[in-house]
Amino acid sequence: MSDNVSVWIKGVYMKSFKSKLAISLFLSTFLLRMGFFLAAGIVLLVLATRYPSLGYYGAALIIFDIIVSSIETIRCFRALKKSDHPVMQDLKKALDENSPEYGMDEFTSNLHSTAGRVCEYFLKKRIDKNSNVVECVNAFEEMCKTEDSIREDMLLFESGIYMTEGDSYIFSLTRQYPDGEGEYFQVYMRLKFEAKEEFKNLHESIWNEDMKIDFFEYVRGSESYKTIEGLEIEDIEIGLDET
Repeated sequence: MSDNVSVWIKGVYMKSFKSKLAISLFLSTFLLRMGFFLAAGIVLLVLATRYPSLGYYGAALIIFDIIVSSIETIRCFRALKKSDHPVMQDLKKALDENSPEYGMDEFTSNLHSTAGRVCEYFLKKRIDKNSNVVECVNAFEEMCKTEDSIREDMLLFESGIYMTEGDSYIFSLTRQYPDGEGEYFQVYMRLKFEAKEEFKNLHESIWNEDMKIDFFEYVRGSESYKTIEGLEIEDIEIGLDET
């Protein structure tokens, strides 16, 4: 019985949240984006006390504002349903009344994970199987600069031949940040190359805090990078791990 009551309360809360979200979206358009029409309409209504014919134009402007704001609110909800962005996916899941195990509390407490998935999403949108080394490293650098909601992050540069990777030569960049519970999330990009004799002595494993220059300046100046810069990448792995 108590479980049913809990589910019912959560359902009411979610409906209330949806209403608040809808009202917020509506008002942001009604008062801000389309606020000129509202202001002009009010002015015309005030002037209508002396010039009655202006009242029709004032009312028309305000009605126009209401209609456009309503349409924009509906469009925002539809865009939310279609978006594959991690934040939108989490919010959509939180708003889903058919997912009682996941609500707004879980959404807000899951922001550390969401931040990492946003970084992963960023990389996957900019890197594909045809990307070259320069494009991949540039995309990772852009991700670190653009997705700046993460705090206390560290960067790791690794390269070498690893038996666990099928004797492939691995060139890896990792962005690590705290998960808020004493562990870490790691957003990684691993570029795999066919192992060659010239790769045997190319090995790197260094954190940005141990570098005296900019992380990406160090990466691009390394022998590992210079050696693989013009080579074709066999495989690209992009993902998010939790330690």
